[in-house]
Amino acid sequence: MSRQLAELGHRADPVPADRDDFAGWCKYWESVGVFTLAEVFGDDGGKGGEIEALMDRLDPDLLQTIRSEVGRGGKPVVGSWFAADHPDPPAEVMDLYRKTADWLGPVTPASNAPDGR
Repeated sequence: MSRQLAELGHRADPVPADRDDFAGWCKYWESVGVFTLAEVFGDDGGKGGEIEALMDRLDPDLLQTIRSEVGRGGKPVVGSWFAADHPDPPAEVMDLYRKTADWLGPVTPASNAPDGR
């Protein structure tokens, strides 16, 4: 992915020297607009790097209730039910939104649109 981004003109921070440096890799990927809610790598066979880990940290009881109701509904169903039943957007999610918005930059009117919008 980094090679493809470079071909599109996006230059990333230097690759971390330590392949196990999660924070370093987060900084590297953030430098090209790739953000995560994970706190650990997800390649160890565990679920620590998946979205369920965040939901479990935020409200384990709610996650368990949804899992028991949904069954094998999959991540999109579990995630949407969790978001619908969770009272407010978590700080981690709001931070990700902020980083994404900062990366994309300000929204400007498309004055050259045919209908003037």
